[in-house]
Amino acid sequence: VIKVLDKKSPWNGFKPPKVVLTYEDTQSEGYKRLIKLFPHFDQQINQVTQQLVKRLYKDFTQIPEFEQVEFQLKWMDTLAYRSGDETNMVIAFSSKYITEKLKNADDDTVKYELLGVLWHELTHGYQLFPKNREYGADEDVHAFIEGVADLIRIDAGFHKTREPKQSDSWLGGYTNTGFFLHWIKENKNNDFAYKFNQSANSLNNWSFEKAVES
Repeated sequence: VIKVLDKKSPWNGFKPPKVVLTYEDTQSEGYKRLIKLFPHFDQQINQVTQQLVKRLYKDFTQIPEFEQVEFQLKWMDTLAYRSGDETNMVIAFSSKYITEKLKNADDDTVKYELLGVLWHELTHGYQLFPKNREYGADEDVHAFIEGVADLIRIDAGFHKTREPKQSDSWLGGYTNTGFFLHWIKENKNNDFAYKFNQSANSLNNWSFEKAVES
């Protein structure tokens, strides 16, 4: 596929991937609430996608290209996760979490929480990954991957239910790292999200510290 970039309209030509909705749980109160609040969830996924890629990249030729994004709703203990491969992204949500943890929350609170999780998980699909590194036991990579996803979530305004916790390290990954990265963006470099993401490709012997310094 040949992409033609119009520098005056850098996102002209970007098309979000096809969205497939797979509701494995169609019985729980969590499922019923999701359908009620987001009757056209495929459109919601496309809207978030079109906004988040512009926070990580400069134009549509730079972004990872997916043919399809599959949204799965499952009765599971894990809140959400991203899986799939380089052409087909899978985002899974927990109907159990909506049913049990958000049972007494009002509709606006539930929508706000689910959109925040969607921003976080979709960012995982589009962000870069440090070369020759593994997510598992690598503290730097974990902080980078989860921190960038939270940075984008916070930058989009879906952070009001969370706040940093006192810690001796910014490498926690969730929440603290995201707020730290967002502070840098707001106070030191407005282009930080793009540059920090690009460090995964541009730096040899990548580390979290080197990425921040660069």
